[in-house]
Amino acid sequence: MAKSAAPQITGPKRVVVRQSSWAGPFGRRLMRMRPIRFSIVNAAATACLLHVVGPDPVQTNAAGTIVAADLSLRPVDPGAAMTIDPGGALTLELGGHLPARPGAYATAAHVLVEGGDSLTIPFSIEVPASPPWGIAAMLFGLLCLGVVNFLENEGEIWTWLHDALSARQDIHRWLEANPAPESRFGDVAEMDRDFDAAVASLAARRAVSVQDHRIADANASLAAATASADQIRRALAGRKPGAAEIEDLEHDWMELQNTLQQIALLTKASVGAPSPGLAGKLDAFLQRYRVRFLQQPMGWLSEEVTSALSRARLAYGAGEGETARDLAINTRTWLRRSVRALNTGLRGYRGARVEAGWMLGTDTTLRARLVRGDIPDSQRLSILATLDAASAKMDGDAWLAEWAEAAHQLDLAKTAMTRATAAVRASGFKAAIASVYQATDTGDIDALMERLQAAPDHSLPAKQAGLGKVLDLWRAHAAGVTDAPTRAKFDESINAIAGTVASGDLASVGPAYRGLLDLWTAWSGRLAGEARDRIDHQACLDSFNDLQHDAAGIEASLRERPAGAELDAWDRRLDQLRLDMQRRGPDAETVSSDCMTPLLDLGSRAIALSGEILTANITDLDVPALTRMRLARESGVGPAAAVTEANLQRARLLSLTPTTPSDERVTGRLLAFSIEHADPVWGAGTLLAVRFGDGSPPLFATAEQLRQGRAITHTYATPLTAHLSVVAATSFQPGGIEPDGTVLGQGATSILIAPSAISRAQSLADDFLNLRFAFALLIALVVYYWRYQTKTAIFGARSFDYVEAFALGFAANAALNTLPAVLVKMAPL
Repeated sequence: MAKSAAPQITGPKRVVVRQSSWAGPFGRRLMRMRPIRFSIVNAAATACLLHVVGPDPVQTNAAGTIVAADLSLRPVDPGAAMTIDPGGALTLELGGHLPARPGAYATAAHVLVEGGDSLTIPFSIEVPASPPWGIAAMLFGLLCLGVVNFLENEGEIWTWLHDALSARQDIHRWLEANPAPESRFGDVAEMDRDFDAAVASLAARRAVSVQDHRIADANASLAAATASADQIRRALAGRKPGAAEIEDLEHDWMELQNTLQQIALLTKASVGAPSPGLAGKLDAFLQRYRVRFLQQPMGWLSEEVTSALSRARLAYGAGEGETARDLAINTRTWLRRSVRALNTGLRGYRGARVEAGWMLGTDTTLRARLVRGDIPDSQRLSILATLDAASAKMDGDAWLAEWAEAAHQLDLAKTAMTRATAAVRASGFKAAIASVYQATDTGDIDALMERLQAAPDHSLPAKQAGLGKVLDLWRAHAAGVTDAPTRAKFDESINAIAGTVASGDLASVGPAYRGLLDLWTAWSGRLAGEARDRIDHQACLDSFNDLQHDAAGIEASLRERPAGAELDAWDRRLDQLRLDMQRRGPDAETVSSDCMTPLLDLGSRAIALSGEILTANITDLDVPALTRMRLARESGVGPAAAVTEANLQRARLLSLTPTTPSDERVTGRLLAFSIEHADPVWGAGTLLAVRFGDGSPPLFATAEQLRQGRAITHTYATPLTAHLSVVAATSFQPGGIEPDGTVLGQGATSILIAPSAISRAQSLADDFLNLRFAFALLIALVVYYWRYQTKTAIFGARSFDYVEAFALGFAANAALNTLPAVLVKMAPL
């Protein structure tokens, strides 16, 4: 009897299990496996009973060694029958726990058919390390590269900082042994500022960027400081103590000699007969002024400097270098103060010349106007007497008090002339108006109209006849109109009314007649205006002439003011005033309409500008405060007295003005400032403190240092609205600008600090560098995915896999660094 065929079952030829290990290289225990399901199919014609055996022990692919695992293979439905009908299938599930250590493993399971065939199913188990482990290794590589670069850069930063501090210490130690002369103090201060800027840049915290700018920022300042130090060394090398100071004193004195010689020419008495009248007296006064405030101080200055210079030379010749140095420095300091006093005298002399010119011009102009004979004799004689009194004040050895009284008398004469001229103009205008009224009187027409209205006959023919007589009178008046176009308008209006009367439409005569009256009123007003213009013409010419003299005096006053924003503003106002004078001034041969109104406006502007300058001049006088107060009150200028009194009762109002153009007030830019309205008597004993409004330490300097050119500069790091303040005092409390005593002056201002285009460009450059770093990371991620995720390699199965990922960060960044150069080489020529 033949044996029956065994049932046939089929299943997967191989089952691949791939599961990432989160433990990575530290996987020592088992990890839960995600269940894998597959089916066994009965391909026989009869039902079969299955028995599952296994899985076999798990072993490594490489060495074949058995590793710990806990796998099980069982039906998905635990209650399912193991008998499969023909064509049926049984779903099995592989589950349990896999090795957590990355690697490639293998095992197998056996499915037995009762009484027949068997099926062996091999399992390939791939356990790669989880992707974060590769990414972490790659990022660790990038991090290590960044740390290497950071350490290299920080080492270089500290090397630069060490070199900068050493260079500054070396030059300071050298200067202690070879003191710099006073003429080099500015160079030493500039060198120190450059060293400080370099040290501050190097000691600053690194910006959040892959690019470090501290060395680049410090390089320029350090190079400038080093160059200044080398220059100072070369200039002072081999010089004995005191030699440089004596040489500087001699140099300053030699340069000053030329200036003193030029000033001496002013002190020489004029050759020839003195000028007659007030001119000669003013010349004599100016000569006395020159002798007292210029010639005598120059003589004292020459004698003192020559004596002090000789002492310094003798001390140097005796080998007393330090003594010679001290003498030279003290003499140079005293020389500057003496020259400043001499400059004050010269400035006063220039102002006296301007005032003398005004006095002489006023006297000459008033006498010329009196000769015209257009004012009453009584007033003319009174003004002449005042002018003679002013001239008499300057007789003999007249000095400042007599000079001021003479100027006052001239001012009174000018005021009297203005009043007399105004009275003459008013009288002339009144007579002219009376003449105009007489020429344009229509009393005859008014009388005729009254008679016609009183007539008993009011018929249309009677009214037409009466209106005809009225129009005849109007024609007689219109014939006297001298302006042809205006006369034509009158004729046209009269003829139009006559036509309306002739037509019998008397109701329409009223509006037309009122129009004729309006024309006549306008003509009368025109004649009155022309009469006024003729009367005002000479007065306008005189006012314009006075305005020109005032503008010249303002310009002369501006020449004595120190440079600054205030002077620039006054100069612009004077230029605008002169431009308007040319545009709106009168012509000598042309009688213009209403010429006085624009001149009054121009005159008020000139007075206001002159008053502001006078206020500043009085405020800046190097005289006691009470003397300033008296002069301000005597000037008659209200603001001058108010400002001077305010400065006497409270701290002086200072102006802190940025001199850097407004469009360049940006971050990173060295901004310059100036202090205006400082008291001229302030010197080495007066400290000024400037707070820049950004939390930085205040700047301290003496008034003498600022006068000698000490720069007030500051650089802002961030955009802001900076509120700056300045305080002047004799001393300050430590650590701030709180005065330790009386406040001598104070002021405040605000400026807008905008972002710098350079800073924006630097920020963009940093952004691109940071983007490059991010792009390197992206490249590394792509390469990592391509290398370990799209291929069959099991990441982490080898320990070297982590080293490869670590090196991938280096390689990606290095490749990106060299990529631009490679692309340039590949680019076609």
